[in-house]
Amino acid sequence: MQKEKKGKKALLISLIAAIGLAACGGSNAGGNPVESDNAGSSQLTLDEAQQVAETFLQGWQNSDYAAMYGLISPNARDGYSEAEFTETYTETATTMTLSSLESQVKNSLRQGTTAAILYDISFHTNLFGDIADLDRTMRLIETPEGWRVAWSPMDIFAELVEGARLNLQRTMPGRGNIYDRNGNVMVDQNGRAVTLNLVKQDVPDMVGCITLLSNLFVREYKDIEEFIAPYNMDTRFPVGELDPETYDAEAGNLVQLCSIGNDDFDTSTRTTRRYYGDLAPHVLGYVSQITPEQMTEYAAKGY
Repeated sequence: MQKEKKGKKALLISLIAAIGLAACGGSNAGGNPVESDNAGSSQLTLDEAQQVAETFLQGWQNSDYAAMYGLISPNARDGYSEAEFTETYTETATTMTLSSLESQVKNSLRQGTTAAILYDISFHTNLFGDIADLDRTMRLIETPEGWRVAWSPMDIFAELVEGARLNLQRTMPGRGNIYDRNGNVMVDQNGRAVTLNLVKQDVPDMVGCITLLSNLFVREYKDIEEFIAPYNMDTRFPVGELDPETYDAEAGNLVQLCSIGNDDFDTSTRTTRRYYGDLAPHVLGYVSQITPEQMTEYAAKGY
């Protein structure tokens, strides 16, 4: 009887010891180490999170999108390639006509392995002036790389949820006429221009035609000659524009020398902003073409 009691007591002590070891986290049933809730937690500070956020914003100010991309979280990089990330920022800047921006971090809060950075941004644009976007929030998460921005397009504007795009809708006011002190029209918004179309094989007098066009367009004879030279003999092409009054006055000569005006295809009329006289049209305003290389520059200016 005493032996049986001693055996039960020894078994009870062994069970208690085993439970005690398990409670201390020494091993689990499979013999593997047991990780506590805090195991592997980094000692990243809130100040470090704020520094990452400020570096990210500085990259935005400098249009250094590669540096910004290096500071977003691995999950964000899985969702957006660097090319897509860069294109999102450059398209937004172009649409806004963004010239520069300024940012200011106001506060930072930590919740476990995440941090919220509160900040303001001021956008300086060519077309819309200054835009203040206040009380913004940037969220960062702990990663093996350190604090990283949990980025989405909403970090550009909160309204840029998945699939949304920033678009510029223009309502252009009509341009008015300009008059001199005597009430005479200097610039007519509803002016008309007559386009002259030429077919070289139909021209009865090429020398006389080029001479006439040179006088009407106030251009050198050789310039007109060089302009029409590349066209095929049977090709109809526009050779220039006249105001309706000049065209009516010279209609007979144009038919006789250039065979312009014999049918409806020889001329066409369009509405245009018309400048009268030779008095400083560059001051009154003008329209001209730009080169493909200037597209980005002029788009940023709001054109």
